[in-house]
Amino acid sequence: MALTKLNSASVIERLPVGSVIQTIQGTSDSRYTLDSTDTWENTGFVSLTFPNALQSNSKVLVRINVLIGEVSDSGWAARTALTIFENSTNKGHATYGIVSSSAHDNGSANTVYKAESMSGELLFTPSVTNGTYTLYCKAPNSFARTIGGTANTATNTPVGNTQVTLQEIKG
Repeated sequence: MALTKLNSASVIERLPVGSVIQTIQGTSDSRYTLDSTDTWENTGFVSLTFPNALQSNSKVLVRINVLIGEVSDSGWAARTALTIFENSTNKGHATYGIVSSSAHDNGSANTVYKAESMSGELLFTPSVTNGTYTLYCKAPNSFARTIGGTANTATNTPVGNTQVTLQEIKG
């Protein structure tokens, strides 16, 4: 029997709606200190671009997994938000991003040893077919937060692998 070569367009056309077309992931073991007030900052952890242009009717599913830490500065339990920017456009909520939480220990000095795991996901319609996706963070007040681990940087304190996964979903 002769083999028939299928081009990628015909394979994608045959996939049911909701199928994953392509996946990309970025990870970082670094820490980023956020200390500005209410401004989205690029963490520099990931900059991802899909290897193939997105289909015109596709959606993108983003998953964010990260550890956060904070200092004890009479402002404990205030949120730290994370989101994805597609080029210069925030794809999450303007204030809360895709996920937000706090890492606190009742406002005590022990807060610098506390880490909180955050995970969030969002399905969105991309505005371009070849965008670059980057991880941003934001907080409403200026005391220092740490993305990627605790505020204390001793070698035995928690450090987490920040993960961002994006999938093109057939529309």
